[in-house]
This record gives sequence, C-alpha cells and structure tokens, in this order.
Amino acid sequence: MTGSYFADIATQVLFLVILANSLNLLLGVAGQMSMATAAFYGVGAYTCAIMTATGITYGGSEAVGPGWPFWGGFLSAVVVSVFAGFLVALPAARRVRGDYLILLTLAFQFLFSTSANTFVSLTGGPNGMAMPPMAIGDFSIDTTDQALVFFAVVAVLSALFCSFVARSPFGRLLRGIREDEGVVRALGKTTVLPKSLAFALAAGIAGGIGALAASYMQFVAPATYNLDFAVLVAACVALGGPGNILGSTVAAIVIGSIRPVLQNLGMTSTAAIPWESVIFGLLLVLGIRFRPKGFLPENMRWFGGRTPAAAPESHDMPVSSGKKQKLSKIVPENRKPVVEARNLSKRYGGLQAVEDFSIDLYKGEIVALIGPNGAGKTTIFNLLMDNQRSDTGTIKLNGNSIFGLGTATIAKTGMVRYFQGVRAFGNMTALDNVALAMPHQPGEKLLRLLTNPLAACAKEKEVRAKAMELLDFVGIGHLANSIVQDLPFGQQKLVAFARLIATGAEVLLLDEPASGVDPRAAEQIIALVQQLAANGKTICIVEHSLHIVSELADRVVFMNAGKVVADGSIDDVTSRPDLVDLYFGT
Repeated sequence: MTGSYFADIATQVLFLVILANSLNLLLGVAGQMSMATAAFYGVGAYTCAIMTATGITYGGSEAVGPGWPFWGGFLSAVVVSVFAGFLVALPAARRVRGDYLILLTLAFQFLFSTSANTFVSLTGGPNGMAMPPMAIGDFSIDTTDQALVFFAVVAVLSALFCSFVARSPFGRLLRGIREDEGVVRALGKTTVLPKSLAFALAAGIAGGIGALAASYMQFVAPATYNLDFAVLVAACVALGGPGNILGSTVAAIVIGSIRPVLQNLGMTSTAAIPWESVIFGLLLVLGIRFRPKGFLPENMRWFGGRTPAAAPESHDMPVSSGKKQKLSKIVPENRKPVVEARNLSKRYGGLQAVEDFSIDLYKGEIVALIGPNGAGKTTIFNLLMDNQRSDTGTIKLNGNSIFGLGTATIAKTGMVRYFQGVRAFGNMTALDNVALAMPHQPGEKLLRLLTNPLAACAKEKEVRAKAMELLDFVGIGHLANSIVQDLPFGQQKLVAFARLIATGAEVLLLDEPASGVDPRAAEQIIALVQQLAANGKTICIVEHSLHIVSELADRVVFMNAGKVVADGSIDDVTSRPDLVDLYFGT
C-alpha cells in the first residue's frame, strides 16, 4: 500500500487506541480483568481472513476460503468474537474471581495462540496467511493516508460508543458490580448477565477492529496476537485510568508512539526495541507509584475544582420530630404478617449458628433483634436474604414462598438489606449510588440501550430526579455529585439509606444502622427509621445500643446461641435479670 510512513504508524497506533478502550469497558468499568484482548483481536482477524479468502494468491501466499465479500467477513468476525467472549464469560461471570480470572483469560490467550500455530491448513500456521484488502462496493483503501483518515473516524466513533456505554445505566450497573457485586444483588439486580455482556461487548469490539486491521495489513500471523500485545493493551488501561475512556485513549497514543519516536530520532528498529521496553517499564513503575488510579482517573474533575466540602455530619441528617406511636396502639390484632419465617436453622460444621428460629414481621412495625455477640442475629439476615441457605424451614413474603430464590430475586420481590459496614459504592457519586438501586431501568439492559437509546435516556432523567429527591429526603442533596469514599462515615450511611429506599422494597432489614456515628447523628438516624416505618415500611433491625432499641422498637426478639429466648417489648426484655446478664456477659 502506498502512502506516507507517518500515516502507517499513526494508523497502527489507532488500532491500539480502539483495543485499549474496548478493554477499559471490561477492566475499568466492569472490573473484570482480562489478559485475552490480543486473542479476541486475533479471532476477529483470522475469521475475516478465512471467510474472505478466495484461493487467489495475495502477497505471495495462498489463502483458500469461501470468498465472502469483506462486509460478510467483517460481520462474521464480530459474531465469532462475541461468541468467544461469551464462552470465556460463562465461568468468569459465575464463579471465577480475581487471580483465577486472570488465569482463565490467560488460558484462552494461550489456546488461541496454540490453535493459530497448529492448524496450518486453516490459519497458515506460524507463517500466517494473506487476505484480500478491504473493498465494499466501490469503496476501498488504496493509500496509508486514506487508511489514517478512515481509522481515525473509526477510533473516534468507538471512543464515543465506549463512553456512551460507560456513562449509561448499563455502565453504572457494571461499576456497581465492580465496587461490590454482593450489594448489587442485594439491591435486586442480576450480575451474571451484565458481566457476560461486558465480556462479549469488549470481545466484539476487539474482533471488529481485528478484522479491519487485518484487511489493512493484508496479512495475519500468530505473532501479531501474542501475550506481549495483550499486556501492552492492559497497560494502556492501567496507565491511562481504569474507567476513563479518555485516559486509555491518551495512554495508548503515548505507548504506541514510543518506538516510532525513537526511530525518528535516528535509532534503528533493532536498537529502538530494548529502549522501548525500558521507557515502557519506567512509565509503568512511575504510574503505579505516583498515579495508581491512572494519569486520568475515572473521577477526575476538569471543571469546578474539588468536590464541595461535606458539611458536618450532625447537620446533614433529618432532625427527629418525635417518636412515632407504638404499632400496638394503631394496628388491629387480626393483621397478617408481611414476612413469615418458620423453623430456620443453620449449622457450620460442629457449630449450630441458628436453631429453630421463627419470626413474623408486620406492616409499619419495627422489630429489633438483640442479643450478645455471636447470638446469630446477622446470620438471620443472611438466611432471610438467601445470602446463606437455611438448612430447614420456610420463608414467606406476603404469603408467597421466597425460600431459596436467591438474593436478587428476593430483593426484587420486596425485601432488601442495609449492611452493617455500609458497603456503599465508594468510587461512585452519591447520586449514582442511589440511581443504581432504582428498579425497572431499560437502560440497564444492553440490548434495549443500543436499540432504543432515546427511551433509555428519557427514563434516566426520571431516575436521576427521583434519586435526587431521596438524597434530599435523607438530608444530603447538596452532596449528590460527591464521590462517596470522600464523605464522612455518617454521610456514607445516609447514602446507603437513600439507596435502600430507592429500591421501593416493602421490607427493610437494617444491620446496625447507627453504629460508628456520634450520639446526635444516631438520634437523626433514629428519626429517619421512624419516618420510614410511619410511611408503611416493615423494618427489622439488628442493634446493640439499648437506647436506640428503646427509641425504635415496637417489639424486641432476644437471641442467644442461635435461639429465640424472649419476644416482647423492650421493657419486658430488660426487666428480666437473666437476659440482662446474658446481654452484658455478667
């Protein structure tokens, strides 16, 4: 292909840019590590090369195939790459985490390289195979200058697409999974399919650019798609900023330009290779040491400076307007329970954590589970939400069995949980934390997002407006755009409260909601819980502070060694010396 050397080099740098942005969706946004980007890139290249080969000699080697036109080869490359991404995602999305995910994707990378080298009749083996140049009707690329313009447009479009997905409700869901997958499930969201789609989407983009790059080079060989190249792409994401598409774009341009710049300074290709490795390694070391979140972090603010400073915690929460009337005075005796749990038990080896536990929860009621440490209170919440499966018993919500349905399904049905350690999505804004919890968002479905983006955007405006209302309700609307991990602990708890309310669930399980805050903040959290109960929420709370229990609880269930030993009012429980001795360990 004729044209300038600069255009050829710039075009190949653009390939790296597109690959880095595709991986950023998977690694930076979804938090799923992959060392198989080069393999997906190669799957697309080889698929297009094989499907467009005609038996005519191209570039000195014979390529035998069905002879499809380029657009057919390109589409087949994308489809096969997406399918390959799904294959890798099947174990990755369900069970494989962390280091094991790296090993899984490495295995796929090695499988691809071995296959490309072994099946000589199909791939040309180590020597590779030629393929025809891109041609769609009268359109063709005949010079490197034309190629540069074409691939610059492709790179811009792919970057805009990746940014759109990353900032969409689907991208927000992926970021939530990255931050804390267990909490996302507890909010009623499935996580396996979104993670699988993230793998497939990244693989499809990589395969598509692989097909385009192969048609530009008119040659494919296994050495082009090796592990070294996969590491290079991952480094672009890590250095640029995981979750920031602009960051991976800039990093890919810088890293991809190292060798050409050295050669332009007078080095030979052979001499430039080791110096490229030295500079690349130095950038990695400096980046990890001084910019661990990347040179352009995900939450970098270009305008407006720093996040507005948080107001003192004691002024952020709603002020108590008085204790709500006890339920026994306002609800008739023949009411039906919202939650019915019967004969729940859980054994861990030789330890009986819960034994024959039963409880009824009623609309508008606040029930407190109290007892000494190790009594099994948090385990009860785990069993009710199916975080852990009860060995025996039944659980019903509004008369329907929810036993064994899974955490996400139970949350969708109407029972959600506030975690003891807050577990807010720390690297997301308060507004995004709350918006993520909203049910029925079409933009969280990738297919609907891509096929009907206008409807998804319209719904997103409603979701964000509702999330803002909830932040105002808990008293921190002015912190909507603050990164949650930068907020004081008490305000993080309020974000988690707003997130819980956003689910619209009828039953709220609160695990020590006022732990770790000052007394005034605790009183304000009490007011918030009372307001939720007054609004008709059914609440079960685990709490160690008897003051908070006395302020909140309509009924108290005292547990010890996994068993219920008392059920009544706070006065009934605290008037028994044996229970007081158990509680305080005397």
